[in-house]
Amino acid sequence: MGGPCWDVDLQRWRKTFAVDNDGKVVLSRKSDFDHLNHLADGPQELDAALNCIGQFALAAGKLHCNVYTNSNDSGTLSHEQVTMSGFWLSGDKFVTCAHLLDIHADTNVDETERRLRDAQLTTARVSMAKFSEDAEDDLGPVYHVHLLNLCRASDLAIFVLNSEAAGNEYTPPHPVHSIDPRLLEPLPLENSLSSSNYFTAYYPGSEQDIHNTKLSYIRKSNAAAANIQDTYEFMGQEVRNAYFPKSLLGPLPHYEKTFKSDTRSVAFGPVMPKQGGNICGRVYGTGKLTEARECNIAGFYGCSGGMVCRIEKNRGAWRVRVVGVFHGESSNNFKYNIILGFTVAGVEELKKPVIDPPQLGKGLAALHM
Repeated sequence: MGGPCWDVDLQRWRKTFAVDNDGKVVLSRKSDFDHLNHLADGPQELDAALNCIGQFALAAGKLHCNVYTNSNDSGTLSHEQVTMSGFWLSGDKFVTCAHLLDIHADTNVDETERRLRDAQLTTARVSMAKFSEDAEDDLGPVYHVHLLNLCRASDLAIFVLNSEAAGNEYTPPHPVHSIDPRLLEPLPLENSLSSSNYFTAYYPGSEQDIHNTKLSYIRKSNAAAANIQDTYEFMGQEVRNAYFPKSLLGPLPHYEKTFKSDTRSVAFGPVMPKQGGNICGRVYGTGKLTEARECNIAGFYGCSGGMVCRIEKNRGAWRVRVVGVFHGESSNNFKYNIILGFTVAGVEELKKPVIDPPQLGKGLAALHM
């Protein structure tokens, strides 16, 4: 998930920018440049940086999958659809967050994981359309995938392409845009991160009435007391309350001024110095593949799993490296969200070649025919 973030330097709420199918980052107002001028010196350098960012963002995808819940005391299973952001790695791997198993409190985790791993049973699909609300109706490539690896403690899930379902008149056999694994790097370990040149690519969900969310009873009660029904606006109120003086923050943020719902987008902001303790507030963030860091990058429903990248200029050329995934809200401070930075072990895990048991089994069976 995630929430609003306040840019202290610009004294305004951070916003996101849609990315067209040609990799162009869409800027619709002159004031949009204020959010991006920190990236480069001068308009030509900024254009070059945004072009590089937009091309990387084309590897983003939106996962649509079913999770299975116990619908009654008899244990009968029903299913709910979950959507997550993520990104393609070369080798037909799609990386996202494992907490897709916990979005619905009554999810039967074991059964859901079993079905997602079975290429014959899973209904998981990844859309790479610019606008993706319903994978069955998207105007763009949609790939059927199944679960390959899962680490809940590190909040990482790796899906792999179903080879039999790949390729038709609308969808090439393999994702056209993907990240070379050599461009994965661990998030820097130093406690002080001076660079604010981080961005994430994701698909924000739609605007939500607070009564329809999974927010706690206490937070919903606080929203009712403040007479706020819009979830993003209420979360902005929480951010405002975390700052002093509150008057510096001006009007509350509005969803429609921050996001283009269900649209491939990029967002910018700094990653904060390392903190002690588990800032994810749950089982996540305790694994060896990722390390939780607070960030000042806006997010909302659907943003979890989006790739987090660092961009810098090296010897006159822009250089981007993927250093983690977007996680959600910080449990310590409403001012921040959380990214999960890759560790050395995490990068090594993601670089491993695909050994897919279903495909391996078919190959072995063919050898005996």
